[in-house]
Amino acid sequence: MTLDELETFRFLKQEAEEIARQLDELDTMLLPGHENTGTHSSRPSDPTSAYVRKKLALEERLSKKTMALLDEYARIEMWVESLDDSEVATIVRRRFFRGEGWRKIANAMYGYGSSESTPRMRLTRFLEEN
Repeated sequence: MTLDELETFRFLKQEAEEIARQLDELDTMLLPGHENTGTHSSRPSDPTSAYVRKKLALEERLSKKTMALLDEYARIEMWVESLDDSEVATIVRRRFFRGEGWRKIANAMYGYGSSESTPRMRLTRFLEEN
């Protein structure tokens, strides 16, 4: 496992979360002059039809990102489970599964006021050695 692979997973997770937020916003948005009833006309100029097409495209993107995320999640989880170093496993879980920042991880694991570079360097050294 490399730091680049872990960071790629983290960004994939963030992107999927952002697409899900976009879909939630679309669900609450009303088209100007139209009720969002979920029905649409087949006329291309119909704004409801355009709305539905855009929403379906976003849902498809989210589905693809979610599948890729699940594959990576399973692969990284298996790797974490195989680690003999519980400190590194905790750092990986907090940073890449939970999405916590380095400072929050440092404070939680090493005490308030700890340097954010402590968990980052611990993980980097571990990955370089293994």
